[in-house]
Amino acid sequence: MEIIKNQIEALERNITTINHKINSLNIKPDLAENIDFSLDDLKNKLMLKQNNLIF
Repeated sequence: MEIIKNQIEALERNITTINHKINSLNIKPDLAENIDFSLDDLKNKLMLKQNNLIF
């Protein structure tokens, strides 16, 4: 369980880094928002998978 928690924390850091880089690119706001939502969806799915694992 600890490994999955560490992986999710690492993913959160990577998502934050990616979001900062996306924001620095000055792309259209609509596109940036869609990318942010996609990354949030990914994180939420991983959190759900972690919560559903039985050890």
